[in-house]
Amino acid sequence: MRTHMPTHATSDLSRLHGRLDRVFGDFWNGLGLSPPGSAAPPVAYVPPVAVHETMDALVVRMEVPGVDPSTIEVAASGDELHVTGRKLREELPEKAKWVHDEFAVGEFRRVLPLPSAFDADGVTATAKFGVLTIRLPKRAEILPKQIEIQVE
Repeated sequence: MRTHMPTHATSDLSRLHGRLDRVFGDFWNGLGLSPPGSAAPPVAYVPPVAVHETMDALVVRMEVPGVDPSTIEVAASGDELHVTGRKLREELPEKAKWVHDEFAVGEFRRVLPLPSAFDADGVTATAKFGVLTIRLPKRAEILPKQIEIQVE
């Protein structure tokens, strides 16, 4: 015996199915993951950046945990700061396999606009505890100068 579902019930189920797909898709995407069964590529690594200015320099800090500092290149040219590097996937021991992996890996490139008034020869970069700090000193001619008042 065959039962017939009313048309409105079928469309209601179809709408529910679509909504559930969107909810679970949003859930996985919010975690930076692909929904199970999808063929999406792994998440690319984009290190977050914070920039602040002091009286004598512009300081750029970039989170690069797990990145070997020897794979990072920093170049300041014209009005841009270029930072490139590579975050490698951890090698597993023999006979081990990944069950779940949310780590973003791969090559990264950040290009940040800079004010033109910095001393390119004085740029320094240091890495400590997974944070790359790049210090771009301001040119001497734009630094604030204390002017002595002459008394007559």
